[in-house]
Amino acid sequence: MDGSRRNYDVAVALHIERCLYRMFADWYAVPGSIAALTARIVRTTYPGLGQRMMERYTPSIPSELVSRNSLLAIRLNLNRSRFRTIDEFVFESSKKTSAWIKKCGFGETTGIYCYIRTIDTHLCRLAREMGIKLVGEQMIAPAEIELEELEAQQAKWPGWEISGPLDGLRLARTVENETWPLLDKIVAPSLYVVEGLQRVGVAPSKIELVPYPADFESIGFVDRAKRMGPLRVGFVGQVNLRKNAPVFLEIAKQLQHDSFVFEMVGKCSISEAKKAAYSDFVSFSGSIPRSRVSEKLRMFDVFLFPSTCEGAAGAVFEAMASGLPIITTRNSGTPVVHGREGFIHAPDDIDGFIESIKLLQSDKELRLQMGVAAHQYVQKLTLTNYGRDLVRVFDSV
Repeated sequence: MDGSRRNYDVAVALHIERCLYRMFADWYAVPGSIAALTARIVRTTYPGLGQRMMERYTPSIPSELVSRNSLLAIRLNLNRSRFRTIDEFVFESSKKTSAWIKKCGFGETTGIYCYIRTIDTHLCRLAREMGIKLVGEQMIAPAEIELEELEAQQAKWPGWEISGPLDGLRLARTVENETWPLLDKIVAPSLYVVEGLQRVGVAPSKIELVPYPADFESIGFVDRAKRMGPLRVGFVGQVNLRKNAPVFLEIAKQLQHDSFVFEMVGKCSISEAKKAAYSDFVSFSGSIPRSRVSEKLRMFDVFLFPSTCEGAAGAVFEAMASGLPIITTRNSGTPVVHGREGFIHAPDDIDGFIESIKLLQSDKELRLQMGVAAHQYVQKLTLTNYGRDLVRVFDSV
């Protein structure tokens, strides 16, 4: 996972603070480059894939600060089908990416920002030998906790998911345990992740809470005051066990009525049989390019995100930016305060979720009030503040 994570916000924030020396990104579609031309060609046959390839670029960073390797990206992804899980693919890719970075060299770099599950430990050791400080982002709760949550979901919902990535998570757990000691600081995006790190033995003094910025400018607030008709309850993210898809679908089934419409947007990993069993209650929109997310959010009245394990779900921040009241879990790493921007329930509290949805359906003023509160909250989560927080972490080491 290179700089493209969360639309390059780490690199952009560091550049705003005039601290970005170089960003490594294998696939990066600079306008006029071979990568951009390739993406346009792919888009003619595979529109969704081609658009996602085109979107691996940001004008907010001068292209001369980006080291890219399109050939490496193509080679890695052509071999992706050989791996049983995404974690195994990422583990192997990180080795090859690290070999490329070593050839590029670190130049005058004094600090490196990396993603903990996707940085090669050999690269970390090399950096330490050179006196370079290392800050790693724990993007999601530790693999040990994610594994516990997924095993619980599989036991509760047998036969739901097409393939359970337990071997991949065990590998991720090993990578984390090898990487944490090599880092000077660990950045966590939510209290849920901070507590998870402490629970598995990471020293509190090594952890820094740095909330993610919100992409509120490109999403934009939607005034839903004059909206009529059924309550549209939406979800954006991967439709799988970790995101608690069975609970979302059960809620939709129990609330089947002309007053409610449910839609799930994102790649679906649940079995076709289960998907078909709920297709009368929920619309499955499939995976869409990032540029179309705001379009979907505009259609919703409430955002339901019952995830069992996250870091700080970007989909929730985007929904808040759109002015949607949020119904979610503490496990989503949400900044939502129960009763202010929405409602928080335990991942298995189907009755609680339903009660909150019914309340928002019957009380339009409360729904609009919570949506405004959500939008106002994320306006504080700017890239400028995020960059200052990251610089503060590097300064501390």
